[in-house]
Amino acid sequence: MPLGWGDIEWDDIFSELVFLPGTVLIMEIGPRYCNEQRGSLARAKNVIGLNNRAERGVKVRPYAAKAPKGKRGDAEPH
Repeated sequence: MPLGWGDIEWDDIFSELVFLPGTVLIMEIGPRYCNEQRGSLARAKNVIGLNNRAERGVKVRPYAAKAPKGKRGDAEPH
């Protein structure tokens, strides 16, 4: 499922966690959601940015956008 489409509050998580040096973020978006890959990558970069700012002590306001209506895992395979 594309990043941000579920119920997990990624903005809150990445704003608070401290990652060890060298930590790698892996995101797999399968063929079912291939049209959402670009948006998911942009979203991943946003949450990583939240984490980077939080580590520097900058107050962050989490991105509040949610998945478009009807896009919560109900997409048909291509």
